[in-house]
Amino acid sequence: MTTLSPADGEERFREAIRTLNTGEYAADLALGSLLASVQGNQRYEYIAREETAPRSGEMDLHLEGVEVIGHSANAAAFGEFVKKMADSVKIITRERAGRKRMVSDLLVEPGPGSVRVIFRTPDPVPLGGLDEDDRQRVWSDPNSQSVALQQVAQLLASAEPGSPDETSVDGLVETLPPRARATLVAAVKSITSQDWQIRGEFRQRGLGIQPIKVSRAGAARLKIALQVREREHTPWTATGVLDGHRRARSLCWFIEDGTGREVTAVVPTPELMVEVATLSQDEAHRVIASFTVITTHGPGAGDAGSKSYILESVRAAPVDLKLGE
Repeated sequence: MTTLSPADGEERFREAIRTLNTGEYAADLALGSLLASVQGNQRYEYIAREETAPRSGEMDLHLEGVEVIGHSANAAAFGEFVKKMADSVKIITRERAGRKRMVSDLLVEPGPGSVRVIFRTPDPVPLGGLDEDDRQRVWSDPNSQSVALQQVAQLLASAEPGSPDETSVDGLVETLPPRARATLVAAVKSITSQDWQIRGEFRQRGLGIQPIKVSRAGAARLKIALQVREREHTPWTATGVLDGHRRARSLCWFIEDGTGREVTAVVPTPELMVEVATLSQDEAHRVIASFTVITTHGPGAGDAGSKSYILESVRAAPVDLKLGE
């Protein structure tokens, strides 16, 4: 009798969810029974949440703090926060698409709890299924707003002091259009003015779940990063190995040949992330990676400044390429 390894068992569980997650009545009943069978197993419950996440991006934020009383928060500050967050997603999407105007379909809804707001991009709709009046809507490109929402979520998640991704904040900011940065500053000001603590997550099927935590200190850190007007940009190409990646965090890790130095790099597009994922399948294979090194001089950065990395391209290194070449 063959015994499944933990990894094999988890993969079969994922496959079962994908098979049953069709929206059909009978499949929904079977899926409900499957999910009920793993209640109490934290690992399998987490996998279930990943596999049943919405097809399009969703950012769920829960506001806490002394200015949140019961289920109430300052209306003007909360309204400004929601509006500016939505505006930033619209600007990022529009700029990436090269459009001058755009109809945004970003949705917002309340959630159960104290003061909770969920930003949701519309479920992808096949282009052929759109009416003529809908063809200029953003969701004719199923991924555009989800990518923008994920970028905003990752920026929030990385800004908290002590976050494992804190060094990537400046790189993430540099991938934003300038107008989106100014809009996000206004959203962040709502957090600091009300002394909110924000907890939540970004979730999307295929990308997983990205926890978000922003304190007043994190919001202040993010505000400074968004307002920096000049950063040094230096190209850098190196050989090494990819040491992992996370789609939900738009990040990869690269170890340089010779020095063994590991850098955390922002992966700015889904297309480039696909290349990273493909090359990462062979952990021992070396790659040639090109980066933009972002150096920011500011309080606490020291004379050398703080550095962030943006991956620009990556390809497999020739097998006969020697170290140092």
